[in-house]
Amino acid sequence: MTAALEVDGLRHRYDEGAEPVTALDGVSLTVGCGEVVALLGPNGAGKSTLVSIIAGILQPTAGSVDRMVATLGLAPQDEALYPTLSARANLRHFGRLAGLSGPELEDRIVEVASELLIAAVLDRKVRHLSGGERRRVHAAAALVPDPRLVLLDEPTAGVDVETRVELLASIRRRADRGAAVLYSTHYLQEVEQLDARVVMLANGRVVAEGRPDELARRFADRVVELRFDRPGVALPPPLDAWSVADAGDPARFTITLPDGERLSTVLDRLGPAREALESAAMSQPTFEQAFRRLTGAGPVVGEVGVT
Repeated sequence: MTAALEVDGLRHRYDEGAEPVTALDGVSLTVGCGEVVALLGPNGAGKSTLVSIIAGILQPTAGSVDRMVATLGLAPQDEALYPTLSARANLRHFGRLAGLSGPELEDRIVEVASELLIAAVLDRKVRHLSGGERRRVHAAAALVPDPRLVLLDEPTAGVDVETRVELLASIRRRADRGAAVLYSTHYLQEVEQLDARVVMLANGRVVAEGRPDELARRFADRVVELRFDRPGVALPPPLDAWSVADAGDPARFTITLPDGERLSTVLDRLGPAREALESAAMSQPTFEQAFRRLTGAGPVVGEVGVT
């Protein structure tokens, strides 16, 4: 796969405030043409700083960014639209900044507006649009030039389901046509919907890379659920240290296995408690578990996001 973007050893420190803050600490990654790379990490991991440096908005303290394609499209986390102008006027403005003009620009506006379901609101002022409509116009401004490298920083944050579906479909189509996409997100389900490779950040460093299923196999906790025929069963060590009792069902325990432990060895370790065992099952490792283990993030919230 031909590389469209290569980032090598990026470091960035913010010196404002009482104490310097290191936002990036030696980050390296590559995005290939036709590939979606999902940039994941908890708040403060350095995702937005990384996107800003790649886009040329910030200068790194150290390291390099090599963009091997001619056109770049950026949709930053915060909306960058002119509220008193129409959606069409906004798209014209950003298209002209990218070097488009005349019929070519108008055709691109129509094409992207149709794709993102904003054709009906093109002549409405941005300040009168709904939140989801504004986010689609915001993304469209980055896509009008048909860029070969697309940088999207949490483009679906706070949007409705329809907007999320259309944005993800549009992004996937661009990758299928050969564009390279770096997609920063908090939403784990979007990674699989985009068929993305993952670069996971924590504390300004890359802590893991790979496909979601690969990361689940390598890093997710292996969990065993034990259910006994009565509450109050005492687990012997070391199982007592590895287990958590279900507050709603005191006859059920969840055990997080250390590396090297298997279900059979858990059963062997039960000793006399095994006589009260009703069922035992090991759950399959998940991408969410890998994310939480690698980044120290909190639990998944709702159906699509993490804190």
